[in-house]
Amino acid sequence: MGLRDLVTEVINSVKARVLSPEQLTSAVIERLKGIRIAPEPRRTIVYSGPDSLTEDTWHPYGQINAIQVEKPESHSELLSVVTTLNISCGEDSSLYVFERNQNAWTLKTQREQNDYAEVNGAMEALAYRISPHDERDAWFLLMASSHPWCTSCWNGLHYQVLRPSADPSKRKIV
Repeated sequence: MGLRDLVTEVINSVKARVLSPEQLTSAVIERLKGIRIAPEPRRTIVYSGPDSLTEDTWHPYGQINAIQVEKPESHSELLSVVTTLNISCGEDSSLYVFERNQNAWTLKTQREQNDYAEVNGAMEALAYRISPHDERDAWFLLMASSHPWCTSCWNGLHYQVLRPSADPSKRKIV
């Protein structure tokens, strides 16, 4: 089970229906602790080959730095989740936006980086905002992030604007 799937399962549990975003964050962390994975404070892990990955430095989801569940401003029907993993030379964050449909939270849009060949393929310093509803009751997601690197270098700020989609794995870039 992936981290996104675990989060989805927790926020859709019967108990979670009455929890605040802070309580949902705690519930996700408790679930991770139940499978012996817990978010840890940021620490740099230097990868120096497979022998450097010990039980202390390796986890199935990577080293989880933070998980944050939030209710976006003026969107009572939405729930956003940011997961941040420690990686060599930085961090990698992912964003998931869920919408309440009847009795379940449904993933409406996601932004995650997977299978990158170098550390600069990750998303670091992720920030986002969700627009107010427009006249068609639609909204969009504005994201900004940078990319980690192992040495000092000039690094740009990358922006994306996304609309929710019926298939969140296929981003609709505006």
